[in-house]
Amino acid sequence: SPYALGAIIESENETAGYVLLAVTFSQEAGGKAVWIEEAYVREKFRSKGLGHEIFSWVESRFPDASRFRLEVEDDNVRAIKLYERLGYKPLPYGQMIKDK
Repeated sequence: SPYALGAIIESENETAGYVLLAVTFSQEAGGKAVWIEEAYVREKFRSKGLGHEIFSWVESRFPDASRFRLEVEDDNVRAIKLYERLGYKPLPYGQMIKDK
């Protein structure tokens, strides 16, 4: 689908993790927005540069994107530090949802 993409990350001949993406148009961003819905690296493969590789791959896959966006839980300090090193910053507003 042009609106969804998933990839399996391999390292040392093993599945090391995965990434799930959703592609939308964002008026706020002024163009294509790529949501990094999930990015996961298995424990034994962490701190080996795979997170950087995943995000580098995502950005190279969508050179025309106006924005890359993700959500992170406040207690996931390790991930927050990675995202900040990669140039991500918090949005100055909260999100609201309505589930059905």
